[in-house]
Amino acid sequence: MKFEEIERKDGTRYRSSYRRHGKQLKSPYFRRKTDAKSWKIQKLAESDREKALGRIIANEIPFAELSELWIISKEGRAPSSLKTYQDILRIHITPFFRDIKIKDIRTHDCNKLKKKVMDKGLSIERVNAVIKVLKGIFKFAVDNENLLFSPAKKVDNLRRPIRKLDYWKPGEVKQFLDANQADHYFPIYLTAVNTGLRKGELCGLLWDCVDFENGFITVRRNYSRLGLAETTKGGKSRQVPMNEATRDCLMALRNKSQSMKFVFTRPDGEPVDYEHLGHRIFLKAIKRAKVRRIKFHNLRVTFGCSFVSGGGSIFPLSKILGHCDVKITATIYAELSPDYLKSVSEFVNFSANKDLCETQELRVISN
Repeated sequence: MKFEEIERKDGTRYRSSYRRHGKQLKSPYFRRKTDAKSWKIQKLAESDREKALGRIIANEIPFAELSELWIISKEGRAPSSLKTYQDILRIHITPFFRDIKIKDIRTHDCNKLKKKVMDKGLSIERVNAVIKVLKGIFKFAVDNENLLFSPAKKVDNLRRPIRKLDYWKPGEVKQFLDANQADHYFPIYLTAVNTGLRKGELCGLLWDCVDFENGFITVRRNYSRLGLAETTKGGKSRQVPMNEATRDCLMALRNKSQSMKFVFTRPDGEPVDYEHLGHRIFLKAIKRAKVRRIKFHNLRVTFGCSFVSGGGSIFPLSKILGHCDVKITATIYAELSPDYLKSVSEFVNFSANKDLCETQELRVISN
Protein backbone atom coordinates (compact mmCIF):
# COMPACT_ATOMS: atom_id res chain seq x y z
CA MET A 1 0.00 0.00 0.00
CA LYS A 2 1.61 3.26 -1.18
CA PHE A 3 1.44 6.58 0.66
CA GLU A 4 2.30 10.11 -0.30
CA GLU A 5 4.72 11.46 2.30
CA ILE A 6 5.59 15.13 2.84
CA GLU A 7 7.87 16.87 5.31
CA ARG A 8 6.55 19.83 7.30
CA LYS A 9 8.04 21.96 10.03
CA ASP A 10 5.60 20.47 12.54
CA GLY A 11 6.29 16.87 11.42
CA THR A 12 5.81 14.35 8.61
CA ARG A 13 2.36 13.95 7.01
CA TYR A 14 0.91 10.98 5.11
CA ARG A 15 -1.80 10.73 2.49
CA SER A 16 -3.37 7.80 0.65
CA SER A 17 -5.51 7.54 -2.49
CA TYR A 18 -7.80 5.14 -4.33
CA ARG A 19 -9.99 5.03 -7.44
CA ARG A 20 -13.78 5.28 -7.15
CA HIS A 21 -16.25 5.52 -10.01
CA GLY A 22 -13.29 6.09 -12.36
CA LYS A 23 -11.91 9.01 -10.31
CA GLN A 24 -8.71 9.27 -8.30
CA LEU A 25 -9.62 10.31 -4.76
CA LYS A 26 -7.09 11.41 -2.17
CA SER A 27 -7.32 11.44 1.59
CA PRO A 28 -6.57 14.38 3.90
CA TYR A 29 -3.06 14.49 5.33
CA PHE A 30 -2.60 12.48 8.53
CA ARG A 31 0.10 12.64 11.17
CA ARG A 32 0.30 8.85 11.34
CA LYS A 33 0.71 6.43 8.47
CA THR A 34 -1.72 4.02 10.15
CA ASP A 35 -4.48 6.66 9.94
CA ALA A 36 -3.92 7.03 6.21
CA LYS A 37 -4.01 3.24 5.87
CA SER A 38 -7.27 3.04 7.87
CA TRP A 39 -8.79 5.73 5.65
CA LYS A 40 -8.04 3.76 2.49
CA ILE A 41 -9.30 0.48 3.98
CA GLN A 42 -12.57 2.18 4.93
CA LYS A 43 -13.02 3.70 1.49
CA LEU A 44 -12.33 0.40 -0.27
CA ALA A 45 -14.80 -1.33 2.03
CA GLU A 46 -17.42 1.32 1.25
CA SER A 47 -16.83 0.79 -2.45
CA ASP A 48 -17.30 -2.98 -2.08
CA ARG A 49 -20.43 -2.45 -0.01
CA GLU A 50 -21.91 -0.13 -2.62
CA LYS A 51 -21.32 -2.73 -5.31
CA ALA A 52 -22.99 -5.42 -3.20
CA LEU A 53 -25.97 -3.21 -2.30
CA GLY A 54 -26.30 -1.68 -5.73
CA ARG A 55 -26.50 1.85 -4.33
CA ILE A 56 -24.25 4.59 -2.97
CA ILE A 57 -23.84 4.83 0.81
CA ALA A 58 -25.10 8.24 1.98
CA ASN A 59 -22.12 9.31 4.07
CA GLU A 60 -21.86 12.87 2.74
CA ILE A 61 -24.28 14.34 5.26
CA PRO A 62 -22.93 16.76 7.90
CA PHE A 63 -22.76 15.62 11.51
CA ALA A 64 -25.33 18.22 12.60
CA GLU A 65 -27.89 16.75 10.19
CA LEU A 66 -27.17 13.20 11.39
CA SER A 67 -27.61 14.23 15.03
CA GLU A 68 -31.00 15.80 14.23
CA LEU A 69 -32.14 12.55 12.60
CA TRP A 70 -30.93 10.63 15.66
CA ILE A 71 -32.92 12.88 18.02
CA ILE A 72 -36.04 12.33 15.90
CA SER A 73 -35.51 8.56 16.20
CA LYS A 74 -35.58 8.95 20.01
CA GLU A 75 -39.10 10.39 20.13
CA GLY A 76 -41.16 8.46 22.63
CA ARG A 77 -38.44 8.49 25.26
CA ALA A 78 -39.00 10.24 28.57
CA PRO A 79 -39.01 14.05 28.12
CA SER A 80 -36.18 14.39 30.65
CA SER A 81 -34.03 11.94 28.65
CA LEU A 82 -34.69 13.79 25.40
CA LYS A 83 -33.78 17.09 27.01
CA THR A 84 -30.54 15.58 28.33
CA TYR A 85 -29.63 14.33 24.83
CA GLN A 86 -30.39 17.72 23.30
CA ASP A 87 -28.38 19.58 25.94
CA ILE A 88 -25.35 17.31 25.44
CA LEU A 89 -25.50 17.81 21.68
CA ARG A 90 -26.00 21.56 21.91
CA ILE A 91 -23.29 22.19 24.50
CA HIS A 92 -20.61 19.59 23.82
CA ILE A 93 -20.86 17.62 20.56
CA THR A 94 -22.44 19.64 17.76
CA PRO A 95 -20.15 22.70 18.19
CA PHE A 96 -17.15 20.37 17.87
CA PHE A 97 -18.22 18.58 14.64
CA ARG A 98 -21.04 20.74 13.26
CA ASP A 99 -20.58 20.91 9.44
CA ILE A 100 -17.96 18.14 9.16
CA LYS A 101 -19.24 15.33 6.96
CA ILE A 102 -19.63 12.06 8.84
CA LYS A 103 -17.39 10.26 6.34
CA ASP A 104 -14.47 12.47 7.42
CA ILE A 105 -14.78 11.82 11.18
CA ARG A 106 -12.22 9.40 12.61
CA THR A 107 -11.69 7.70 15.96
CA HIS A 108 -8.98 10.18 16.92
CA ASP A 109 -11.47 13.02 16.29
CA CYS A 110 -13.87 11.40 18.76
CA ASN A 111 -11.06 11.03 21.28
CA LYS A 112 -10.22 14.73 20.83
CA LEU A 113 -13.82 15.56 21.70
CA LYS A 114 -13.58 13.31 24.75
CA LYS A 115 -10.44 15.12 25.93
CA LYS A 116 -12.03 18.52 25.35
CA VAL A 117 -15.03 17.53 27.47
CA MET A 118 -12.75 16.17 30.19
CA ASP A 119 -10.76 19.42 30.22
CA LYS A 120 -13.94 21.26 31.17
CA GLY A 121 -13.75 19.60 34.57
CA LEU A 122 -17.05 17.76 34.24
CA SER A 123 -17.91 14.76 36.39
CA ILE A 124 -17.11 11.24 35.21
CA GLU A 125 -20.83 10.56 34.84
CA ARG A 126 -21.29 13.61 32.58
CA VAL A 127 -18.29 12.76 30.39
CA ASN A 128 -19.58 9.20 29.99
CA ALA A 129 -23.02 10.58 29.11
CA VAL A 130 -21.43 12.60 26.28
CA ILE A 131 -19.60 9.48 25.03
CA LYS A 132 -22.85 7.49 25.20
CA VAL A 133 -24.68 10.02 23.01
CA LEU A 134 -21.77 10.15 20.54
CA LYS A 135 -21.71 6.36 20.23
CA GLY A 136 -25.48 6.27 19.86
CA ILE A 137 -25.40 8.72 16.96
CA PHE A 138 -22.74 6.82 15.01
CA LYS A 139 -24.44 3.47 15.70
CA PHE A 140 -27.58 5.03 14.24
CA ALA A 141 -25.53 5.95 11.15
CA VAL A 142 -24.25 2.38 10.80
CA ASP A 143 -27.72 0.89 11.27
CA ASN A 144 -29.06 3.19 8.54
CA GLU A 145 -26.16 2.36 6.19
CA ASN A 146 -24.70 5.86 6.26
CA LEU A 147 -21.41 4.42 7.54
CA LEU A 148 -19.82 0.98 7.50
CA PHE A 149 -18.49 1.24 11.03
CA SER A 150 -18.64 3.67 13.92
CA PRO A 151 -15.61 5.90 14.53
CA ALA A 152 -16.71 6.17 18.17
CA LYS A 153 -16.82 2.41 18.76
CA LYS A 154 -13.36 2.27 20.35
CA VAL A 155 -13.78 5.41 22.47
CA ASP A 156 -13.67 4.11 26.04
CA ASN A 157 -15.77 5.38 28.92
CA LEU A 158 -14.02 6.81 31.94
CA ARG A 159 -13.76 4.36 34.80
CA ARG A 160 -15.76 5.25 37.84
CA PRO A 161 -13.83 5.06 41.09
CA ILE A 162 -15.17 2.57 43.60
CA ARG A 163 -17.24 4.59 46.01
CA LYS A 164 -18.30 3.61 49.48
CA LEU A 165 -22.06 3.23 49.76
CA ASP A 166 -23.62 6.01 51.80
CA TYR A 167 -26.70 4.80 53.64
CA TRP A 168 -28.31 4.77 57.06
CA LYS A 169 -28.04 1.86 59.44
CA PRO A 170 -31.32 0.61 61.02
CA GLY A 171 -30.78 2.70 64.16
CA GLU A 172 -30.39 5.88 62.10
CA VAL A 173 -33.54 5.12 60.10
CA LYS A 174 -35.53 4.62 63.30
CA GLN A 175 -34.17 7.85 64.80
CA PHE A 176 -35.08 9.76 61.65
CA LEU A 177 -38.62 8.37 61.41
CA ASP A 178 -39.33 8.79 65.12
CA ALA A 179 -38.28 12.46 65.00
CA ASN A 180 -40.43 13.23 61.93
CA GLN A 181 -43.72 11.47 62.69
CA ALA A 182 -45.52 14.82 62.84
CA ASP A 183 -43.94 16.05 59.59
CA HIS A 184 -46.37 16.43 56.68
CA TYR A 185 -43.86 14.57 54.48
CA PHE A 186 -43.44 11.62 56.86
CA PRO A 187 -45.38 9.19 54.57
CA ILE A 188 -43.03 9.83 51.66
CA TYR A 189 -39.97 9.18 53.85
CA LEU A 190 -41.42 5.96 55.24
CA THR A 191 -42.43 4.74 51.78
CA ALA A 192 -38.98 5.56 50.40
CA VAL A 193 -37.04 3.51 52.96
CA ASN A 194 -39.51 0.60 52.73
CA THR A 195 -39.82 0.32 48.94
CA GLY A 196 -36.66 1.80 47.37
CA LEU A 197 -38.70 3.98 44.96
CA ARG A 198 -36.82 6.81 43.26
CA LYS A 199 -37.63 10.41 44.15
CA GLY A 200 -39.33 10.99 40.77
CA GLU A 201 -41.35 7.79 41.15
CA LEU A 202 -42.55 8.86 44.61
CA CYS A 203 -43.49 12.35 43.43
CA GLY A 204 -45.31 10.87 40.42
CA LEU A 205 -47.16 8.13 42.33
CA LEU A 206 -50.94 8.27 41.81
CA TRP A 207 -53.63 6.49 43.81
CA ASP A 208 -54.61 4.31 40.85
CA CYS A 209 -51.23 2.56 41.21
CA VAL A 210 -51.65 1.63 44.90
CA ASP A 211 -53.27 -1.80 45.27
CA PHE A 212 -54.14 -2.20 48.97
CA GLU A 213 -55.95 -5.50 48.40
CA ASN A 214 -52.93 -7.31 46.93
CA GLY A 215 -50.29 -5.22 48.68
CA PHE A 216 -48.47 -3.82 45.64
CA ILE A 217 -47.45 -0.44 44.26
CA THR A 218 -47.30 -0.32 40.46
CA VAL A 219 -44.55 2.02 39.29
CA ARG A 220 -45.32 3.36 35.82
CA ARG A 221 -44.90 7.14 36.07
CA ASN A 222 -42.09 9.55 36.83
CA TYR A 223 -42.17 13.17 38.00
CA SER A 224 -39.33 15.58 37.23
CA ARG A 225 -38.73 19.28 36.72
CA LEU A 226 -40.50 18.83 33.37
CA GLY A 227 -43.66 17.54 35.05
CA LEU A 228 -45.43 14.17 35.16
CA ALA A 229 -44.41 11.59 32.54
CA GLU A 230 -46.32 8.40 31.77
CA THR A 231 -43.13 6.35 31.84
CA THR A 232 -40.38 5.32 34.24
CA LYS A 233 -36.65 5.90 34.05
CA GLY A 234 -36.11 2.46 32.54
CA GLY A 235 -39.16 2.73 30.29
CA LYS A 236 -40.89 -0.26 31.93
CA SER A 237 -43.50 -0.51 34.66
CA ARG A 238 -42.91 -2.76 37.67
CA GLN A 239 -44.65 -3.92 40.82
CA VAL A 240 -43.15 -3.21 44.24
CA PRO A 241 -44.49 -5.04 47.32
CA MET A 242 -45.71 -3.06 50.33
CA ASN A 243 -44.84 -4.22 53.82
CA GLU A 244 -47.30 -3.76 56.68
CA ALA A 245 -45.85 -0.41 57.79
CA THR A 246 -46.09 1.06 54.28
CA ARG A 247 -49.59 -0.28 53.70
CA ASP A 248 -50.92 1.10 57.00
CA CYS A 249 -49.26 4.48 56.42
CA LEU A 250 -50.68 4.85 52.91
CA MET A 251 -54.16 3.74 53.98
CA ALA A 252 -54.18 6.41 56.70
CA LEU A 253 -52.93 8.95 54.18
CA ARG A 254 -55.66 7.94 51.71
CA ASN A 255 -58.38 8.61 54.26
CA LYS A 256 -57.24 12.20 54.87
CA SER A 257 -55.68 13.01 51.50
CA GLN A 258 -56.42 16.37 49.92
CA SER A 259 -55.77 14.98 46.44
CA MET A 260 -57.77 12.35 44.60
CA LYS A 261 -54.90 11.96 42.15
CA PHE A 262 -51.44 12.26 43.73
CA VAL A 263 -50.48 10.10 46.71
CA PHE A 264 -47.92 12.56 48.10
CA THR A 265 -48.69 16.27 48.05
CA ARG A 266 -47.69 19.55 49.60
CA PRO A 267 -49.78 20.87 52.54
CA ASP A 268 -51.91 22.83 50.03
CA GLY A 269 -52.79 19.66 48.09
CA GLU A 270 -50.55 20.40 45.09
CA PRO A 271 -47.97 17.85 43.83
CA VAL A 272 -44.72 17.67 45.81
CA ASP A 273 -42.04 19.99 44.44
CA TYR A 274 -39.47 17.61 42.91
CA GLU A 275 -36.50 19.94 43.41
CA HIS A 276 -37.42 21.18 46.89
CA LEU A 277 -38.04 17.69 48.27
CA GLY A 278 -34.39 16.73 48.10
CA HIS A 279 -32.69 20.09 48.57
CA ARG A 280 -34.86 21.75 51.23
CA ILE A 281 -37.59 19.62 52.77
CA PHE A 282 -35.50 16.49 53.38
CA LEU A 283 -32.57 18.48 54.81
CA LYS A 284 -34.86 20.11 57.38
CA ALA A 285 -36.08 16.65 58.42
CA ILE A 286 -32.48 15.47 58.83
CA LYS A 287 -31.63 18.44 61.06
CA ARG A 288 -34.75 17.81 63.12
CA ALA A 289 -33.73 14.18 63.69
CA LYS A 290 -30.04 15.03 64.30
CA VAL A 291 -28.84 12.15 62.13
CA ARG A 292 -25.98 11.94 59.68
CA ARG A 293 -26.65 13.88 56.48
CA ILE A 294 -27.28 11.88 53.31
CA LYS A 295 -28.96 12.63 49.99
CA PHE A 296 -32.62 11.78 49.40
CA HIS A 297 -31.55 9.20 46.82
CA ASN A 298 -29.64 7.39 49.56
CA LEU A 299 -32.95 6.38 51.12
CA ARG A 300 -33.20 4.09 48.10
CA VAL A 301 -29.69 2.81 48.77
CA THR A 302 -30.63 2.32 52.44
CA PHE A 303 -33.54 0.12 51.35
CA GLY A 304 -31.29 -1.94 49.05
CA CYS A 305 -28.61 -2.49 51.70
CA SER A 306 -31.21 -3.36 54.37
CA PHE A 307 -32.88 -5.79 51.95
CA VAL A 308 -29.65 -7.67 51.25
CA SER A 309 -28.39 -7.47 54.84
CA GLY A 310 -31.69 -9.00 55.96
CA GLY A 311 -31.06 -12.04 53.77
CA GLY A 312 -32.77 -10.90 50.55
CA SER A 313 -31.44 -12.04 47.18
CA ILE A 314 -29.94 -9.74 44.55
CA PHE A 315 -32.34 -11.00 41.85
CA PRO A 316 -35.68 -9.92 43.40
CA LEU A 317 -33.99 -6.71 44.60
CA SER A 318 -33.06 -5.92 41.00
CA LYS A 319 -36.73 -6.29 39.99
CA ILE A 320 -37.97 -4.17 42.90
CA LEU A 321 -35.49 -1.36 42.20
CA GLY A 322 -36.20 -1.41 38.46
CA HIS A 323 -32.63 -1.98 37.29
CA CYS A 324 -32.38 -2.98 33.63
CA ASP A 325 -29.65 -5.53 34.42
CA VAL A 326 -29.04 -7.56 37.57
CA LYS A 327 -25.32 -6.82 37.14
CA ILE A 328 -26.04 -3.19 38.08
CA THR A 329 -27.65 -4.34 41.33
CA ALA A 330 -24.81 -6.73 42.10
CA THR A 331 -22.20 -4.04 41.45
CA ILE A 332 -23.87 -1.48 43.71
CA TYR A 333 -24.68 -3.79 46.60
CA ALA A 334 -21.56 -5.98 46.50
CA GLU A 335 -20.28 -4.00 49.49
CA LEU A 336 -22.37 -5.03 52.47
CA SER A 337 -22.23 -4.35 56.19
CA PRO A 338 -19.55 -6.30 58.11
CA ASP A 339 -22.23 -7.80 60.38
CA TYR A 340 -23.99 -9.38 57.42
CA LEU A 341 -20.76 -10.71 55.91
CA LYS A 342 -19.93 -12.29 59.26
CA SER A 343 -23.35 -13.93 59.50
CA VAL A 344 -23.15 -15.47 56.02
CA SER A 345 -19.72 -16.94 56.69
CA GLU A 346 -21.49 -20.01 58.11
CA PHE A 347 -23.52 -20.64 54.94
CA VAL A 348 -20.66 -22.87 53.72
CA ASN A 349 -18.87 -24.85 56.42
CA PHE A 350 -16.74 -27.86 55.40
CA SER A 351 -14.79 -29.82 58.01
CA ALA A 352 -13.03 -33.14 58.43
CA ASN A 353 -13.49 -35.84 61.06
CA LYS A 354 -11.76 -34.49 64.18
CA ASP A 355 -10.69 -37.89 65.53
CA LEU A 356 -9.27 -38.88 62.14
CA CYS A 357 -7.30 -35.61 61.91
CA GLU A 358 -5.79 -36.21 65.40
CA THR A 359 -4.80 -39.77 64.44
CA GLN A 360 -3.06 -38.57 61.26
CA GLU A 361 -1.26 -35.88 63.26
CA LEU A 362 0.10 -38.50 65.72
CA ARG A 363 1.35 -40.60 62.81
CA VAL A 364 3.26 -37.66 61.39
CA ILE A 365 4.88 -36.97 64.80
CA SER A 366 5.86 -40.60 65.30
CA ASN A 367 7.47 -40.74 61.86
